[in-house]
Amino acid sequence: MTTADIIGLALSFVFVFAAIGAAGLIHKCRIFSPFTTRKIIHISVAHWWIMAMLLFTRLWTAAIGPVFFIIFNYVSLRLHLVKAMEDERESSNWGTVLFPLSLLGMVVLCWSGWMPLWIGAAGILVLGWGDGLASLAGRRWGLRKIKILGGKKSWAGTGTLVLAAFVVTLVVLTIFSTAAWWLLILAAAATALLAAVVELATPFNLDNISVPFSVALFLQLLHSGGLI
Repeated sequence: MTTADIIGLALSFVFVFAAIGAAGLIHKCRIFSPFTTRKIIHISVAHWWIMAMLLFTRLWTAAIGPVFFIIFNYVSLRLHLVKAMEDERESSNWGTVLFPLSLLGMVVLCWSGWMPLWIGAAGILVLGWGDGLASLAGRRWGLRKIKILGGKKSWAGTGTLVLAAFVVTLVVLTIFSTAAWWLLILAAAATALLAAVVELATPFNLDNISVPFSVALFLQLLHSGGLI
């Protein structure tokens, strides 16, 4: 294990528990509902990937944090340990466990060389910002619903997901890709639409897995084809 890996592990736990602690403080002060604080954690923790890209050199060290939080979040969900991560109206929602599971899967794909780390960043950040903001917008303004495969999503939430996914993908592509600007915009737009369709079509609240992997695999296809 290198020094960078050790620093990465230490900072990972500090960062994630700081996000949980801040959300917990907000929850105790009754500034936001548990649903909102859960989404604050959801969006914040997605940025762990940036730290991981910069510090981790080995797959197994990058995987330690996600594995730990799969277990920790499961225990918290069952025993109600961290109120800021839970929504009392959605006690059966396993999103807090599926999120680190997605992180673990993306770590395996990226640190084993299947795809570049920056493509994993796009997938995870689209999950963080896109899904997180979409849920908040849907809860606040989602009166009109889209029904598909037995599930219901709001127009407000889906529109927010498209916009957030477009911005996130375009920023990542602008930093890491050398393709023409118009190709980056087209790729970002196509990725955003794909994320929205996948989120709409995913049953059983499994979009924390389906969205980031569909985004990453789509961008990997574009990258392998020399388009981005």
